[in-house]
Amino acid sequence: MLQESLHNAAKHSDAAEIAIGLKSDAHQILLEVADNGSGFDVQEVLGRHDALNGYGLASMQEHAEIADGSLTIDSSLGEGTCIKMILPQKPYESILSERTG
Repeated sequence: MLQESLHNAAKHSDAAEIAIGLKSDAHQILLEVADNGSGFDVQEVLGRHDALNGYGLASMQEHAEIADGSLTIDSSLGEGTCIKMILPQKPYESILSERTG
């Protein structure tokens, strides 16, 4: 999510600043990427069916859901973008058992 968000901001936003935040507690991890760029219409980008259709955004949403988390994309034209991913904090042993079955 971090890599895709930074890529999108650098490529599309014309942002002067990009802020990255990472917080965690006993229950969850929050990753936030915000920029002061040109912003976009989230629903329009996610609804496109062409080469610029927001596959990266849709992929980030899918990855969050697979990890039992959530992704929020807040953006509007001229106002910049803020993407937040919240993932449950899981013990390392739990992650290993999910991967090995």
